[in-house]
Order: sequence, then structure tokens, then C-alpha cells
Amino acid sequence: MGHGRAEERTVQLIASVQPRLGFPHARLAARIVRTRTSAAGVRTRDVVHAISDLTGEQADAQRIGEFVRGHWVIENQLHWVRDVTYGEDHHQLRTGTAPQAMATLRNTALALLRIAGATNTPTATTALSRRVRRVLAVIDREPRNVLRSEQGRL
Repeated sequence: MGHGRAEERTVQLIASVQPRLGFPHARLAARIVRTRTSAAGVRTRDVVHAISDLTGEQADAQRIGEFVRGHWVIENQLHWVRDVTYGEDHHQLRTGTAPQAMATLRNTALALLRIAGATNTPTATTALSRRVRRVLAVIDREPRNVLRSEQGRL
């Protein structure tokens, strides 16, 4: 249950996929069926496939399901934040090393905020906006109370 919906996942594995698949290191293929039922009772079903270089002895259906679920943790904690908070997908830099440099700066900013104890990236970014001393304190790794406001923790 999450986001007001019930979700069921079924993982089916196919071992010994090589050479039938066009991936030279493939050892295992997975079919993941996700069935979600919203709070309103609407059901949706998604089917996704995954390929792994793990053998059937190294990974069972539960482990493959955990790997796939873990991917979304990365997506939600990093990529979504970079896109929504920092507008990365709408940025105009497209040539040379500028896009890579900006991605590095965004990742560094996010890492520093997490080290400083930020639990809400947009709120912490706003709290530091145009406050040079606070920004320098985060960079210098001063105590975690750098991101506190009069209302409490950001």
C-alpha cells in the first residue's frame, strides 16, 4: 500500500537466456507484473522486463524484485529531485561539458544538503537562497542546525 493504492507485484524468471537474447552477458530474464488498485477501485496493470547477468543461483524472484524496486528509490531520491527542484530537464545548456558540469553541481548541492540534515530539499534550498553565510556553513560542514528556521527543522 502506498500513495493511497494497493499494489501487487509478480516476478517470473527465465534462466539460461543466452544466446537467445541479443545481450552477450545476459544470464537471467525477468517479467514483472505490477497490478495497482487505487483508493477509488480503479485497477491498472503494467508489465516490465529486466535482463541481468546474475545466474539463477545468484538471484531468485524476490531478489530481482528488490533490485527493481531499489531502482525507484534512486529515481525518487535523486533524479526526480534534480528535475523538479532544479528544473534539470528544462535547462538550456546542451553543448560541450556544461551539462555535465551543471549535473555535478546539482549532485554536490543535494549531497551537501543531505549531509547538513535537510529532510526537504525545496524548503532547504529556499532557506539557503541568498544567505551566503548559511551556504558557507553547509559547505564547511558546521553543526546540523544550519538549516533550522524559526519554525523548526527544514
